[in-house]
Amino acid sequence: KVNVRRDASRNPLFDVMFIMQNMEMNSLELEGLRIKNYNFKNNIAKFDITMTAIEGKDDIYLNLGYSKKLYREETIERMKNHFLNLVNKIIINKNIKIKNIEISNEEEKELILNKFNNTTVNYQSDKTIQQLFEKQVKKTPDNIAIVCGDKKVTYRELNERANSIARTLRKKGVIPNSIVAIMLERSIDMMVGLFAILKSGASYLPIDPSHPEDRIKYMIEDSKTNVLLTEGKFSEKIKFNGEEVYLDNKESYSNDLRNLKNVNESSDLAYVIYTSGSTGKPKGVMVEHKQVNNFIHGIEKEINIKSYKNMLCVTTVSFDIFVLESIVPLSYGLTITIAKENEQVDAILLNQIIIKNNIDILQATPSRMQLLIEENSFKESSKVINSVLVGGEAVPLSLLKELQKYSNLKIFNMYGPTETTIWSAVKEISEDKQITIGKPIANTKIYIVDKNNNVQPIGVAGELCISGDGVVRGYLNNEKLTAEKFIENPYKPGERMYKTGDLARWLSNGSIEFLGRIDHQVKIRGFRIELGEIESKLLEIEAIKEVIVVDKEKNDNKYLCAYYVGDKNYTVNELRTVLEKNLPEYMIPSYFMKLENMPLNTNGKISRNELPNPDIDIVTGAVYEAPRNETEEALVKIWEEVLGVNNIGINDNFKKIFLSI
Repeated sequence: KVNVRRDASRNPLFDVMFIMQNMEMNSLELEGLRIKNYNFKNNIAKFDITMTAIEGKDDIYLNLGYSKKLYREETIERMKNHFLNLVNKIIINKNIKIKNIEISNEEEKELILNKFNNTTVNYQSDKTIQQLFEKQVKKTPDNIAIVCGDKKVTYRELNERANSIARTLRKKGVIPNSIVAIMLERSIDMMVGLFAILKSGASYLPIDPSHPEDRIKYMIEDSKTNVLLTEGKFSEKIKFNGEEVYLDNKESYSNDLRNLKNVNESSDLAYVIYTSGSTGKPKGVMVEHKQVNNFIHGIEKEINIKSYKNMLCVTTVSFDIFVLESIVPLSYGLTITIAKENEQVDAILLNQIIIKNNIDILQATPSRMQLLIEENSFKESSKVINSVLVGGEAVPLSLLKELQKYSNLKIFNMYGPTETTIWSAVKEISEDKQITIGKPIANTKIYIVDKNNNVQPIGVAGELCISGDGVVRGYLNNEKLTAEKFIENPYKPGERMYKTGDLARWLSNGSIEFLGRIDHQVKIRGFRIELGEIESKLLEIEAIKEVIVVDKEKNDNKYLCAYYVGDKNYTVNELRTVLEKNLPEYMIPSYFMKLENMPLNTNGKISRNELPNPDIDIVTGAVYEAPRNETEEALVKIWEEVLGVNNIGINDNFKKIFLSI
């Protein structure tokens, strides 16, 4: 028995047909008649794609038919060229392995490798972060650099205080490429400490004081740092055996406020950021000055940051995109306003800060941006904002539509992993209907490859890999993982390429469509499923604002659970009915849970681990009616035992219950 689930929108057994016509056609002769071949066209597509090959005397003629509802002509044209290229390579070398066949021809490879990746820009790559900052201090010494609460500091004051602490750190023995941990509450001192560490010649390890003690302890031990920059209130939070410098102690400051002699090269370490690791332990990403320098220049080219005046700093210091809210604007003369810990998570307070400080540019994860715009006060704060940079997670189409209602806003979609320095691709999507991550920033190359690192053609999904000046040194104390994720660039010898684990594809205009994580691709009942595809369909439903779909397991059976935030309560039956119009049965989640808000981690991203487990009771949408007699009671009891759910009524659809467990 063939166990194929029926999908009314598709052919029940296959979508693509290949026909080989290789039977000899005997000539037909009839007295008084002249017979010749007649070429006719069939304008009705029976399948998604039908390829017919007709063998002639010396040639094989190919005909490619397709459904216009599913494919554009340009897509089929590329597919034709890919097939011909495939055949040519096999003819040339019949022993070639399938994994070594690139279906793209030379013209398409040239387009992808060089034209789409034409990002070379000159910049002073030998400069360090502190040199760029000191250059700006000379330009605008008396301009306000930082605002936090009711406190302010000018560029000159910030620079001098950092110089003072930097001299103290040098006396403690810090040298280039050594690591100094910094654990401070969100304040002006936090930025003083960061610049002090850089000016001393060392690299900084940012620690969020709100993180669990075990995580902080692990980062300090793994980084082998001997110096901690902190304040008195945190002296008891962790046990530290090295040197401690307290920024709230006057004795920590030197009287010499002059700039220090630069001891760094651009290849020296600038900071170490710990990100979550698959082993359960965070991994330290080592970022050098050159990579940050390239980002400072590259992001300016994309969003023209010099044209703004005030930027909101809301991200935790331990998340790398914090650099775009702090070091980058301070390299261009902007004022940054630091949101305190209680303000970070309060949309009302954040909107008040935006209005009070005339914030004209801000960066946020989609989850945090959603919280901001849901507050009525955003209508006022949006009047002073010119641009929003949204990244860290895939931007939901519903959020984009909400933001597009504010016609004065420029909306940028930001993409990039920590391992390639903050953001690697940027796209303004202010008027777009389709969300893409755009093109690589300056001196960055993006490759979309198959599992054998062959370049994928336009329109074909593959793993997104990044090369160029933004690629970091690697993982701290983890050479094995570094070698696994940072490989030799097969298309540019001498350069390294980072394998992101993200799924994406090139579009014909040179933009990149982000399709989700490769490791978020799951198998349910043998079917391979992209969770992002289900999420996008749910977000099209009215009043649903945020969605995340995860795979779970119960009694050795995997199932899908969808969590959503919205203004309306839906029954399972209502949601299933909508999804059934676009998705096959096996892609429809078994459980749907409405949440007040998505749980967020300290980086402002959705915390999958904090999502609640679904209730075992199934809400099918049918009106509950209890059994009316002994026979119905017996049947309900049997079904509850077999299906493992409670509260089954006589109006419930057993097929839908079965597909929901």
